[in-house]
Amino acid sequence: MFAISSLLVSILFLQLQSSLPTQAAPLARESPNYEPFQIPLPIPPIKKPSTTYTDPKSGIPIDFYEIEVKPFEKNLFPGLGKASLLGYDGMFPGPTFQVEKGRETVIRVVNSGERNVSMHLHGSFTWDGWAVDVTPPGYYKDYYHPNNAARTLWFHDHTDGITARNVYTGLAGLYTITDTALETRLGLPVSSPYDVPLILTSHFFNTEGGFAEKADEKNSIFGDTFMVNGAVAPFMEVEPRRYRFRVLNAAVSRSFTLGLVDGEAEVPMSVIGSDGGLRESPVETNKLVASMAERWEIIIDFTPFASKSLTLTQTNTFADDSYSASPTTPLLQFRVGNKVSSQTGNGPLAARLLPSSSLSVTTKPVRERKFELTSHMDSMWQINGRSFADPNNRVLMSPPLGAVEKFTFSSTGMMGRGSWTHAMHLHLVEMVIISRNSSDGKGRSIVEPYEAGAIKDVVTLGDGETIEVLARFIPWTGIYMFHCHNLVHEDNGMMGAFNVTALPDFGYDEATTALEDPMDEKFRAKKYEGTDLERVSTEVLPAFRALGAY
Repeated sequence: MFAISSLLVSILFLQLQSSLPTQAAPLARESPNYEPFQIPLPIPPIKKPSTTYTDPKSGIPIDFYEIEVKPFEKNLFPGLGKASLLGYDGMFPGPTFQVEKGRETVIRVVNSGERNVSMHLHGSFTWDGWAVDVTPPGYYKDYYHPNNAARTLWFHDHTDGITARNVYTGLAGLYTITDTALETRLGLPVSSPYDVPLILTSHFFNTEGGFAEKADEKNSIFGDTFMVNGAVAPFMEVEPRRYRFRVLNAAVSRSFTLGLVDGEAEVPMSVIGSDGGLRESPVETNKLVASMAERWEIIIDFTPFASKSLTLTQTNTFADDSYSASPTTPLLQFRVGNKVSSQTGNGPLAARLLPSSSLSVTTKPVRERKFELTSHMDSMWQINGRSFADPNNRVLMSPPLGAVEKFTFSSTGMMGRGSWTHAMHLHLVEMVIISRNSSDGKGRSIVEPYEAGAIKDVVTLGDGETIEVLARFIPWTGIYMFHCHNLVHEDNGMMGAFNVTALPDFGYDEATTALEDPMDEKFRAKKYEGTDLERVSTEVLPAFRALGAY
């Protein structure tokens, strides 16, 4: 009996293993072909507040925004029909929030769609995005954000079980917090047209021009057609001067290795910022790996390239699968003019941007933890053998507030099989990378120079890699999630929670601050019957400020 059972298990394992993707050869392209550089790069509009309340005691302003989740149609693929999308304010990507450091915000999300949603401001020191805190169709929820650190964030859906589907069909946008005085003093571009978002996504298209249906995918949605700001391989007209680009990888499962070329010659980029804001110093690089949910701020100097065209490219390296017949795919063409209309933010790049961070690889951790990222024959993804699908087994650790801990993440795949890329994201928490090593030679065994010392909230493990990081648990107590930002993996279990200790029983009875409980009934979604801005100004915003949460 045992021999028969063992034989059946072996057969099933071999069958499943043979069905999993490998890196032996590029897979056939599923989407129609296209001619690149036919569409100008769209720039998402800036979202404007509806009203503002200023706290009379502190003088801190709170801006109120309302954003609507709604279905819409738009032509995305050149020469084909419209795609059915779900977007914030009916656009893809959503509008950009541009907030000055120190101005608080309340964002009212109104769900006019047909599925549950749950918005997460990724990279913010807030408690939002708890996956089962959903806003049903016809409801709204108010989200309160402190905006107390300048950095590039993004907002996206985080609904349990359907995050990949919601983000894939459009629920993502950029959110920037700017320290205008500091960045102007550093000589950086701080506004349009020289401070530009580049939101990268990857999709499969059908022959009609819509997104190919991938709702039942259990492994990854890599995509074979790349988009920038919602356009397939667009072009951008630039002046021969310095530009600041805020690069966001908003793809569901695809990692990008970016390069800039003049013909066949590589053109360097200067990395000035990461997930956690500006670096201490710029780092020059010819290649930039941007995995799922990572943000990088870069400076490109077009001064030497007047009247020429440069190309931003994607190269498949350690990413899980290649759907491209060519090893390099064009993403965006820069058409450089011959006239500069403004010298603002066009001076030499400062050698030093910020003082040294209090979190560095020399910080001594108070504890070490190891996390194995695995997949199983039922296509469930797990962290240390546990899945978010089990509500009684979600909390994997309870670090004390203010603690610095060492984490080791390793990708062991299915029954010891590797070859998956994971982008591990911790809500609330800042991280620095100590080391990265490859067990099978397929991945990297280095910390990239632009990663070294950078403050991160996402760290990437390529094929067969192990990564060590330091994580600092500040500034709030409460329950937060951590997960793989391959959203298919997240939806299928590769997500857990950590309890920054003040709630040891996970029952929320011992909450000591206003926003520890992600399921607090006071802040749950409510039926939407319109918005009274007078009431928002006189009741809603003062009530949030009175919490003393930030």
